[in-house]
Amino acid sequence: MDKRYFELENYKGPHIHIDNWEPFWAEAIAWERLDGSWDVMFYDFQSQEEFGLLFGTKEYYKDEVGGVFLFNAQTDEECIEKFIKWVHSNLLPLRTNK
Repeated sequence: MDKRYFELENYKGPHIHIDNWEPFWAEAIAWERLDGSWDVMFYDFQSQEEFGLLFGTKEYYKDEVGGVFLFNAQTDEECIEKFIKWVHSNLLPLRTNK
């Protein structure tokens, strides 16, 4: 992904915290873009190993403040829905197979 997509001037400034509570707690942050959509970033890795297993062989964008870009969503409700789906399809299998 082109890093210019993530330049600060593309964002309004507001952000929201997105939580997943079941079967474990995980959090992401969604940053509002100028067009009103939201970029969801995940930073809540349990270890560097977990990060590597999730993103090591994939192309990704990582921001030192926000974390790793997961996806863009059109509404805050969509952020929540997509994040919960991401947690259950990516984090849950990884964290329950230890």
